[in-house]
Amino acid sequence: MGPFSDNRLFYTLLLVWAVIVCVEAQFDDARCKCVCPTDPDNNQTRSIYIRNVLAEQCTCAHIVQREEKFCLLCECRYEIRNTTTIKVMVIFVVTLISVLFVYMLYLLAIDPILCRKRGMPKAAQPLEEETEEVSLTSRRRSGSYFSRMGSAQQRWKHQVQEQKKNVFDRHAMLS
Repeated sequence: MGPFSDNRLFYTLLLVWAVIVCVEAQFDDARCKCVCPTDPDNNQTRSIYIRNVLAEQCTCAHIVQREEKFCLLCECRYEIRNTTTIKVMVIFVVTLISVLFVYMLYLLAIDPILCRKRGMPKAAQPLEEETEEVSLTSRRRSGSYFSRMGSAQQRWKHQVQEQKKNVFDRHAMLS
């Protein structure tokens, strides 16, 4: 066994412990939530007490377990939520963001290759009269989706270059 095997074992155990601690969190569909105002005895600003009890037992005396004078200021509500829907929505959002990120990486890798094949100028070079020529040649082509997207992309790049030139060189904003 090498010197790194002990570290791997330690990090694996640490990861397993972190997962177990996270799984022990409260993810039930029904709960009782009591919100109490400032506690003068403990100098706390606002206390929230959450427990898994039946709806009939959702009272301050049962959840907070303090004197009745303090419980008069607390507000207890029995909440029912659908954690499955929440989990599905979180998975959907994470998946959508991941797909968009992979698509962005794909475009970053493919865009220079497509520009070289078509003989288009790079985005860093100034685009002035070349944009009109590229858009005319792309219209003469078969009118495929990629040629239309290429011409739209070149027009957009030209507008960005013009805006950069106006803002940084002339210190003027386009309206």
